[in-house]
Amino acid sequence: MTRWAPLLEVTVEHGFFADGLARGLRFEPTEDTVAWLRGHDAVCRETGAGLLVALPVDRTAAADDPQRLTWRVHSSDALLAGVTEGLPGRAPELLHWCATLVLDDPTRLHAAPTAGMADAWPLTWPAVSAALDHSTRRQPPVALLSVPLPTASVQYQVRLAPRSTVWKYWLLGDWSADPLQVVDPAHEVVFTDPVSEPLGDGRVALAVRSRSGIALAQRSEARFQLRSRGAAVERVLVKRLPVAGADHFARETIHGVTTLVSEIYVHR
Repeated sequence: MTRWAPLLEVTVEHGFFADGLARGLRFEPTEDTVAWLRGHDAVCRETGAGLLVALPVDRTAAADDPQRLTWRVHSSDALLAGVTEGLPGRAPELLHWCATLVLDDPTRLHAAPTAGMADAWPLTWPAVSAALDHSTRRQPPVALLSVPLPTASVQYQVRLAPRSTVWKYWLLGDWSADPLQVVDPAHEVVFTDPVSEPLGDGRVALAVRSRSGIALAQRSEARFQLRSRGAAVERVLVKRLPVAGADHFARETIHGVTTLVSEIYVHR
């Protein structure tokens, strides 16, 4: 019976998802990597959030092996594009996860957590262009994963940040005649005062925006409240406002900058 030894493990973490892992990822090896995997009887398994490569225990690297192993990373998760900070559009660039190693202990190497691990590179960049074939140039993958050929068991972590957007609450219906405010009881996020703005159907509603970006999350811990500010007392009208989802985005110019806005509708 063949005995296997893990050689390479890659895990893609994502701050949006409750379990902290990306999902729906598919790793397509380039031609050189396919040849290396076959030539070494390697087993390559995808986990949805990464991959695992194992070798028979009696196999070792050869003198003519490639210096790096490369995979084109595709995603079947429609959410990924909407919830990932810094994810390029379909063209003309993609993410390049190019691992840098640091020695963490005598038996295992780990990826260095450098900002450059997930930089966006132009499709024309030689290191990117060489890994793309005709079909993937027409429909580029989400990212390229490129790692040095391991000489011992190695683990990598790629960390994707959740997208931050300005949260915009649309208050529809007959609200209190007293001034309204959206409040963060944790005192971390500040919101603008409500202003009347037209909706796309011609109706007018009150709009309230966060003054800074707020990270999207599958299970957001945000507990914003809608309060009224009367002359004598402050009342809580909505104890916990709904949070932004992975859709209902708009683009607005705020302080002269085109900004992604999450629209949240609150009816009364």
